[in-house]
Amino acid sequence: MILTLTPNPSVDRTVFVDALPRGAVIRSSRGWSEPSGKGVNVALALQRHDRPATAVLPVGGSVGAQLSQMLRLIGLPVREVPVRGEIRSNISLVEPDGTVTKVNEPGPELDT
Repeated sequence: MILTLTPNPSVDRTVFVDALPRGAVIRSSRGWSEPSGKGVNVALALQRHDRPATAVLPVGGSVGAQLSQMLRLIGLPVREVPVRGEIRSNISLVEPDGTVTKVNEPGPELDT
């Protein structure tokens, strides 16, 4: 069993757009959300290769609840550490030519 530690997990949202004009309201053609964070990504990769892994991560706020639910639905064992702050959401905007603009939120401040 491998334990991974993710001190700053996230729910990553990828959205496909036709263009990215500044200051405009635009519509996306498609998108999806997925659990993320370095340790979460490693644990998911291990799971895909039939290696047992458990992800240890802080969970807080509504995004933390969403992250927990996503990980449960895909069957990844998780050890959650409750925190007061909100887990981060990140957004990737993908243009037709493959250009990706990422917006990463800060995570919660963790107590020692």
